[in-house]
Amino acid sequence: MKRSFVLTAFLTLACGGIGGDLGASDPAQLLLDQRDYPGAEANLQARLEANPKDAFALRLLGDVSFVRGTYFKPRWKENLAKATTQYVRAIQADPSLCRSWSRLAVVVQAQAALDETRVGNEVLDALPWDQGWDHCAGSGLLALAENRRPTDEELDAVYASQGENASVYDVMPQTRPRLVRAHELLDYTDLSWKEGHERPPLTPGGAFAVLKTPAPATGIGGSKSRVFSYAEELTIQSTRGGDIVYLDRRIPGTVSETGVTLAKACVGTTWAIEGPDNYPMGTCTKGGQSKRKGGVYRLEKLVKAGPAHWEHSTFSNARVSWDVIAEGSVVCTGGRVGRLYVDMPTCNVAYERAIPQKRSVPVEAGLPARDRAHAQKMVHAMRMSVIYGPELAEHLSEGEIAVGLPYSLVTYSLPDLTGCQGRALYSKAEIVDGAVQFSCLIDGYEHTFVDLELTDVRAG
Repeated sequence: MKRSFVLTAFLTLACGGIGGDLGASDPAQLLLDQRDYPGAEANLQARLEANPKDAFALRLLGDVSFVRGTYFKPRWKENLAKATTQYVRAIQADPSLCRSWSRLAVVVQAQAALDETRVGNEVLDALPWDQGWDHCAGSGLLALAENRRPTDEELDAVYASQGENASVYDVMPQTRPRLVRAHELLDYTDLSWKEGHERPPLTPGGAFAVLKTPAPATGIGGSKSRVFSYAEELTIQSTRGGDIVYLDRRIPGTVSETGVTLAKACVGTTWAIEGPDNYPMGTCTKGGQSKRKGGVYRLEKLVKAGPAHWEHSTFSNARVSWDVIAEGSVVCTGGRVGRLYVDMPTCNVAYERAIPQKRSVPVEAGLPARDRAHAQKMVHAMRMSVIYGPELAEHLSEGEIAVGLPYSLVTYSLPDLTGCQGRALYSKAEIVDGAVQFSCLIDGYEHTFVDLELTDVRAG
């Protein structure tokens, strides 16, 4: 279906306002406008020697690194890291200056695409979140909350109470309280929603997201029927009338297999590393295996490397897809811990191969997707309703967007943000009238964001 819309808005942003704290005539800003980065930095450092808590000077110092990194592209990582440090200092000096929060959110978002540049929890946890909620709730704080990931210890504590079989969405409200808070303080009720991209046709081999649940799935040719109780993605085998025929792997098989998993996935397992060869010592706990903590690997495809280690490169080819494992069938069989994968021992597991089930589901239960990754994104948008509610989940999972929508939510809605995330986002970003602005061409439409809020969509 073709999109036929143009969205335009000129907004007074929550984070300081268009007529707010611009500093256009500040001497450091004038030097920065002339690309005199050393001069601007020297001016600001002198001011900060006199007043180390000058929040505006600290923010401008962050701007120097921010702009310098877009100009000297080979050093973008270093400059983004420096900008992050200065924006954090600016926020700590005065948490009520909202554009400092927005600046930090942009640089954190720009660094999120790569593990090597991702901003750690220790930086985000040091922020004065309570004052941020009071003064600057909006797209910036939502992006920061999105990028603060729960630690293993935090996840373990929640899963211990809810059980290892709980889904990541079941435990999300408990493991990501700041994300819950960020959404509570945003109002999406008055947004004007439009289709964000063209919907692909239903084709054999194509992807499909079941979004409207409960949805009945009727067994075909002796396969058992089931019901979709939550959003899931599937691959279209064929269409039949108003139904989609697909292969499901929900029923346990009878063919038993053995493999290995990471020792931490056998919950309760402890170990020690001993001797000059770093040999792992300990006993694998017998019982259930935690899917979130480790995959399953074919033992015969792993190659030994020395007396205590597996060859790391062989793990990618040895991994068993969850698609071919009968759901809930993986168990840790116990015994002594095995060789190390990097610094993690392995444990033996047993599992059953799934028996594929041929089923059909009504077309109206969901929507086609461009590919499996897009279908997974649609499912994620719907299942995130535990955080932001069913109405917003429906809009995002169906690929709708609206002026005023935070960047974090636009990423859920659009199928492919290549060119509008990570370093690509940073390379497009400019500080205009005191706010960070960038535009991305997606599916033939130019999407403009100001301080991480969608302000304009028009044909490119």
